[in-house]
Amino acid sequence: MNIKIAVFIGMFILTSPVIALTVQQEHYQEQISSSNFRKVQNAFENIVSNHESNNEVLDLAAQLLIEHLPFQREREEDTLAWACRALGESKNTRYVELLSKIINGNSSQKIKKHALNALKKTQSSSQASSFVAGSINLIALNKHYQSQQKYTPTERNILNIGNKNLFEIKLLSEQIYRGQSVTTLTSDLLAQFLLENSSSATNQNSDTLAWVCKALTKVNSSRYKSILQDIINTTDSRRIRSHCKKAIKSLNNLEPVINYKLNDININQQVKLVTKS
Repeated sequence: MNIKIAVFIGMFILTSPVIALTVQQEHYQEQISSSNFRKVQNAFENIVSNHESNNEVLDLAAQLLIEHLPFQREREEDTLAWACRALGESKNTRYVELLSKIINGNSSQKIKKHALNALKKTQSSSQASSFVAGSINLIALNKHYQSQQKYTPTERNILNIGNKNLFEIKLLSEQIYRGQSVTTLTSDLLAQFLLENSSSATNQNSDTLAWVCKALTKVNSSRYKSILQDIINTTDSRRIRSHCKKAIKSLNNLEPVINYKLNDININQQVKLVTKS
């Protein structure tokens, strides 16, 4: 889905050159422009960990800081601190002026600390034109993404799993666990994701993987019983092992079916099928 976002959409205008964004970059934009601060913070966390440097993504972080810092709410502090970190990871002098204003302004000490660290990283790079406040309309961008209907819910699930978007995968797993129905393709992709990542689980992804274990007990099938047993024997995560054991117990009374096996489905191939359509 390569949309040229710089096209005039309502009052939303980007002053940077028109370039095609990757699916992941578009997803960052969609998250940051939303009013859901859980999604916004998740975007910044992924931007930092993936060293995202695209101006069309990071300019949204800059605009969000400009709009929210004057009315900073305590529950938004962590998210705004992550926005500062995202700008710093870009090592782009485009955000020096903004970060300097934050440091010298009335923001909390936590946000100032992250802004200062970010500023130190950006000052070592070559000069770039400064970000212009108001050059992006986050509300218009959010409406634009809400109007996009190119991907079905299943296709969005495929992209989120393929991009290892931990927040969206966890959210999907929570919804399945609470009763939301999904296609077998989606549950198979979750099972494959679990198999590929559980043996080397980290603090960053173990919570999401534990939720996937729980979700696979709610598809009204024993299809994933054998892989849950395999994960118990291979994972180093006590948390994941515990959830898999509980999951197996809940599947014991279901009728036997053909079990899912490792690599029955290829996540990358499914992503390619979606993005080529």
